[in-house]
Amino acid sequence: MKIKLFIFFIIFQGKIIFALSEQPKNVILITVDALRPDHLGCYGYKRNTSPNIDYLAKEGVLFTQAISQVPYTAGSFAATFTSTYPKQHKVIGLNEKLELDNLTLAEILREKGFVTKAITTNFILSNAFGFNQGFEPQEFKEYEGKDETEVAINWLKENIDKRMFLWVHYMEPHAPYEPLPEHNVFLNFINSKGELPIVENEQGEGGIPKYVVRNNRRDLDYYIALYDGEIRTADAKIGRLLEGLKELKLIDDSLIIFLSDHGEELGEHGFYFSHGTLLYDSSVRVPLIIKYKNFEKGKIIDSQVRLLDISPTILDILGIKIPRLMKGKSLVPLITGKKNNFNLIAYSYMIGKFAIRWRGWKLIYNYNKPNLKFELYNLNTDPSEKNNLAKSSPYFLSLKRKMFIERDRVLPKKMPPPSKIEDEYIIERMKSLGYSN
Repeated sequence: MKIKLFIFFIIFQGKIIFALSEQPKNVILITVDALRPDHLGCYGYKRNTSPNIDYLAKEGVLFTQAISQVPYTAGSFAATFTSTYPKQHKVIGLNEKLELDNLTLAEILREKGFVTKAITTNFILSNAFGFNQGFEPQEFKEYEGKDETEVAINWLKENIDKRMFLWVHYMEPHAPYEPLPEHNVFLNFINSKGELPIVENEQGEGGIPKYVVRNNRRDLDYYIALYDGEIRTADAKIGRLLEGLKELKLIDDSLIIFLSDHGEELGEHGFYFSHGTLLYDSSVRVPLIIKYKNFEKGKIIDSQVRLLDISPTILDILGIKIPRLMKGKSLVPLITGKKNNFNLIAYSYMIGKFAIRWRGWKLIYNYNKPNLKFELYNLNTDPSEKNNLAKSSPYFLSLKRKMFIERDRVLPKKMPPPSKIEDEYIIERMKSLGYSN
């Protein structure tokens, strides 16, 4: 397939600051599970967890305020790959399937002549969850015990003369935290401040979930050091993938997108080493880096964006018409400098909770908590979301109205009960990662 050529200029003070003369030949999507941006060097973290991701940020465009629509993998990837609201994609509970009547990014690219491949050991890629639609037929079990990166590089070699869409999803740093020994380098820097209880609940409410416990340790800093070590493991794999792209001379012809599906609670709100329960930024703010040879290197964008916007952005960069059913917005005007801010509302949800994040404010609605029904935070002055202003801020009523309008726009009126996965192997895998069915 020939790649269409086009010229697109942005002119500022008489100078061309952006010129895209051709479409990327390939799309490489790199996703990392449960990764918080504030534990990466390129987002200001002091530990050297992410030298390769930091390099990617220097070569690409970094978004500081990217928000996941759901703090667990299935709902997050449903928004990412379909760019539709839960009303359409219907992945609302933790264990729900993406049905075949959804149109995914992979299906669109496959129709346009791309070969498509997804590689991960996450059970989300199984037929039971439906996220493999549009990709080469496969099961996630094919990759267990294998080096995902080497599998990816070999696939790139086999298809080097074709247009490729490769998605590689790394499970590190998802709990339980078990970094490779050579990356477990942060234990000498811990400053333990007392012990935490071990709890049976998988959400880590009030203490360390039993399945996370290692070496009978009960101190917070020990597990944060392991979490950071797992980031270093994921980073090393990403570095090898980038090196493989260079060796195959694919790096300049590829659009590379790096993101996480959600964050991780590390004790800030009384929940430890878990996700899928809260809608604070520790769970829903994610890293996002987009790299292409024509984009300004090292650019930082503070405008709020959403994972909902990823598929329209990829299609726009490729010159492919964005389907009308997609609800996200292409981020190309932000990348090129044509726009400085979209003032986008970012919604996040889970069963029993809904939140909007807009213009530096976060409003959370807890359906079933009469004593804490609303939480309002000024993220500019209170980024840790500790000071609830719902009873004192003059902005509360207007944000409340806006939140209910947004909720009714994106969620079905009646929330269906969570579906159940029947595959026994997947159920056991889910339990090993702290999920009950």
